[in-house]
Amino acid sequence: MADATTSAPSSNIIIQQDNSSFPITVILDDSNYPLWSQLMDMRIGARNKSGYLTGATKKPSTDDPTYDNWVTENKRVKSWLIDSMSPPLMQRFIYLEHMKIICVDVVLIQHYIKPLC
Repeated sequence: MADATTSAPSSNIIIQQDNSSFPITVILDDSNYPLWSQLMDMRIGARNKSGYLTGATKKPSTDDPTYDNWVTENKRVKSWLIDSMSPPLMQRFIYLEHMKIICVDVVLIQHYIKPLC
């Protein structure tokens, strides 16, 4: 049996891969935006991907070595959001390049979701 205290040499490279399931218990429709928004923020934040929603994780230039990873992670976050929407809302958001929470908030509240008041 291997010694439990033995560890690999440390490295400056951190690889984080999250292939865990993304539970979707609330589908966004025209009546539940506040609940949906909070759940998505928590779930995406728990996977260290909030920067893709807030814009803090900036899109690198295409010649940057991190560009491909950014594209992959951005698509992952976008798919989590799109998969949690009703089909009519999916059709409106599927073509957006990246999903920032501010964009989603403004567009949904002002144009697609019935006023909450």
